Amino acid sequence: MPTISVILPIYNELEYLKHCIRSIIENTRTPITVILSNDASWSETTTYCKKLISLKFPYVTFKYTENRVNAGFTYTVNQGIELHQADYYILLNTDTIIGTTNWVKKIIKVGESDSHIGLLGPVSNNANSQTITQTSEIPLSWTPKQFGYLLEQVSIRSNPPLTLINGFCYVIKHSVIADIGIFDRNKYPHYGSEDDFSMRAYERGWKAVCVDSVFVWHKRSQSYKSNKQPLKNESCRLFTRQYQHNHIRDIIIKDKQGLDPLRDKIKFLLS
Repeated sequence: MPTISVILPIYNELEYLKHCIRSIIENTRTPITVILSNDASWSETTTYCKKLISLKFPYVTFKYTENRVNAGFTYTVNQGIELHQADYYILLNTDTIIGTTNWVKKIIKVGESDSHIGLLGPVSNNANSQTITQTSEIPLSWTPKQFGYLLEQVSIRSNPPLTLINGFCYVIKHSVIADIGIFDRNKYPHYGSEDDFSMRAYERGWKAVCVDSVFVWHKRSQSYKSNKQPLKNESCRLFTRQYQHNHIRDIIIKDKQGLDPLRDKIKFLLS
């Protein structure tokens, strides 16, 4: 089994972090190392993280790194990548809840099926092209776990191709990083670094796919949310200028269409 490093860039939002951690522990059946990459969070969050690394779990080992001053999302992710080398890196936002049992093994199985696949991501309720629900929420009476179970029963595991993997749960083979480097902190210190990385990988010929049997619930806009919009707008403008020759709008439309059959099936079953 390949080695797996799950990187959690952390900036406060302790309650979301706790839910995320519990879901990782509950749904992981493959040995993984979780890097708690703390970007100068408040003391309560820091104390929680330090406690975690002292605890032992059957499949999950926690490691910890901390910035004394807030350095931003991209620096914090790169720090996590460099702290622990692995065959696969899973960048996971703290405002997520894993909904699929044995999620890591199922994602890695798809990655190992084709040596040209370099990037992967699951489906979600709130992740742009990877969204399979009609709104940004699953039905009120459903838990992420229940929705994940439904998905496993109805997915035909077509694992459609994508170009832009959403950053909420962003899976990278080490071989891609060896080829194109880590995330570009200079151009995209806060937002847009995952889309930039996806395009760099795309231009080098790496495939990206959506693992359509794995569900990860995503709240969105909870991690690194202070002063978000101006930073996000600037990153969007830069990304559009940098990659306009690749017809970004067409890529986004094509990415979304790959999951349309699964969306229709979910919509019918929940109606």
